[in-house]
Formats: sequence, structure tokens, C-alpha cells
Amino acid sequence: MLLTRKNSEGFIYAFFEWDIVDQEGRTQNNGNFMYVRDIEVHPSYDGKLVISDFIKELEEDPRNKDVLWIYWKREKRNGKFSRPFRRATALRRLQCLYAR
Repeated sequence: MLLTRKNSEGFIYAFFEWDIVDQEGRTQNNGNFMYVRDIEVHPSYDGKLVISDFIKELEEDPRNKDVLWIYWKREKRNGKFSRPFRRATALRRLQCLYAR
């Protein structure tokens, strides 16, 4: 699934890509895990504000109602996966990663 933000000229300046998965990482509509595939925010935009907006949208999305845990790939750690974080903790951590 993909969330995007566009500027007034129609260019994408941010996106958030994720999947709902089961414990083994297989895509599943009613899984308890969210795997964040990728997040990008153009440097000229306020990353914390954009991520906060994405988080609000994720919280309101009925497809995410069963999600209890969230994890992502850690590029700075040679591509290892983060441990699963509880939903609220993970969303706070993601927001902090993009605070500039």
C-alpha cells in the first residue's frame, strides 16, 4: 500500500509504502504486523510534519485496525530488520527519525 503527498504543481514530495503481514512476513489483509517498506520525504519539506500526517492517515485506515506490531528494514544496519515495536512506539520512532 502506498501513501503519497503532492505539491501544488502535482509533483510527489513524499511517500510511505507499507504492507500488512502475518508473523512470517507474508502479505495478509488481517495480519497483526505492518512492514514499512520505504519512506521518503524531499529534504525541502518538514519531515516530521509529513510523517505526522502519514501517521494520522494510517491510524484512520480501517485496513490497519488489526495491526499490533510494526517493523522496518534498517539501512544503516546493513539491511537488517528492526525488531517489531508495539504500534504506538513504532509510530513515535518513525516520526523521530524524520525530525529535522
